[in-house]
Amino acid sequence: MEICMTIPNIHGNGDLHLAILKAICGNVSGKSMVDLMCYSAPYTPRIGFKESTYIDIQDRGFDFPEEKKHFILTDVLKYSPDKKFDVAFCLDGIEHLSHEDGWQLLDLMQKISALPVIFTPLGETQIKRDAHPDSHKCGWYPEELPDWNTLIFPDWHPTLEVGAWYAWKGNDNAYETLKTIL
Repeated sequence: MEICMTIPNIHGNGDLHLAILKAICGNVSGKSMVDLMCYSAPYTPRIGFKESTYIDIQDRGFDFPEEKKHFILTDVLKYSPDKKFDVAFCLDGIEHLSHEDGWQLLDLMQKISALPVIFTPLGETQIKRDAHPDSHKCGWYPEELPDWNTLIFPDWHPTLEVGAWYAWKGNDNAYETLKTIL
């Protein structure tokens, strides 16, 4: 059963973001994850997975340098792992692809993991559609993923005047944990 929850008047911050990710993932003891379009991987190393893999098209510095050994430099759409992960993240990444490529990414995430999780701005914001990988190419709306669980924060980025949202497929029990932290 897919659930959609909207939480107004909450501004995002790193601690809340991490708490939400942990609630969505549940118990990660002994589990594996892949962070697609990881940028500098500021949050996923702090969730507590046993095995971690990080994918990005650019070689950047990592917030946790010890995690760099698990980094693979490649285009996420060309990534073809030889194993399945417990969780696949794409946090602040899907908006950097065209809509067509974003659908390919979502398909990949569902093929390679039991629990795909995305976080993205709510709708179109700062769209450039140029060739630079850091530019936003499109915006996404929760209605586009009707068979995913969603958590929507219309006021997440107050200085940008834009919201953000999470979507995941699986772990319907996450809402019970989320209710205790929101």
